Amino acid sequence: MQGKKVAIIGAGITGLSCARRLLSHGFEVKIFEKSRGVSGRCATRRIQDFSFDHGAQYFLITDNDFKAFVDDLLKNKVVSEWEGPIQVLTNGAIRDTKTKVSRFVGVPSNSAIGKYLANPILQNISLNTLIDSVEHKDQMWNLKSSDKHLGTYDYLVVSAPAPQTFDLLSKSAQPVADEIKSQVKMLPCWSVLAAFSKPQNIPFVGAFVHDSALNWVARNSSKEGRSKSNDCWVLHATPEWSELHLEEDPKDIANALFSAFQLALGPDRKLDDPLVVVAHRWRFSITTQSLPKRFLYLPELKVGACGDWCGGQTIEAAFLSGWSLGDHIASLSKL
Repeated sequence: MQGKKVAIIGAGITGLSCARRLLSHGFEVKIFEKSRGVSGRCATRRIQDFSFDHGAQYFLITDNDFKAFVDDLLKNKVVSEWEGPIQVLTNGAIRDTKTKVSRFVGVPSNSAIGKYLANPILQNISLNTLIDSVEHKDQMWNLKSSDKHLGTYDYLVVSAPAPQTFDLLSKSAQPVADEIKSQVKMLPCWSVLAAFSKPQNIPFVGAFVHDSALNWVARNSSKEGRSKSNDCWVLHATPEWSELHLEEDPKDIANALFSAFQLALGPDRKLDDPLVVVAHRWRFSITTQSLPKRFLYLPELKVGACGDWCGGQTIEAAFLSGWSLGDHIASLSKL
């Protein structure tokens, strides 16, 4: 397909939504993903017989375009509303949140959302492929992985976390890289996954945690499609705590944050000994300063950048970033 070959780096929600939109406009798309699966931080991890949504926890709907996508997911039973109380936890005290909103999750796991986007285009996705460098030469983009040339493309879209996007584009698309450096900040998140043999004495399915090393806890097994044979919890540390303890041993992190969970619950809600308690580090997770627009694009080089760090830090923002960039590239190609 002459003049319409696009390379997309990253098979998270953003990269997949951009790919689906470009394909609908008649482009030829190839996606490169460094991990062994799709979905990015909208991810699910399995440990023994336990399953945890250890990245993005849920999503909200505020945009009509995203609502149309979610309506399709609901119709196909890929997502459902997350039922149960979401509360605020502060040193053992529990109160309701100030506003009531509908929260949605993937079924049977949050990774189902990315898999749904990817399933029609699996032949376009190359997994376990880390792109080391990109070069713009003779009006084409050249991609390399471990000194292996992965083809030439008319367009390049990078949908990686902002710091990784900056690293890839700092030499070949400096204006895009400079804007990322000056406007976007992302911090890490330590996530702890804990499983118990029976339900714990906790009256909520999720809680925003205050005055703690944690800022979020969730009963993963309360979500639709998850096994109810065990009580599985996901604990997220604050970005500040995560940054301070970024390089520490995961076992020490798991113990520290499990203790923080018990401390936040207070002495009247004693946790059982867990069957599993494991820490996972998201090096680039929380966008504390996001780009005030949905994507970056340099038309003279035909290169764009998108992600959940554009216009917000949610699953909705991730989807709309890639979707909008796909539409933008298509509109310019018709001029």
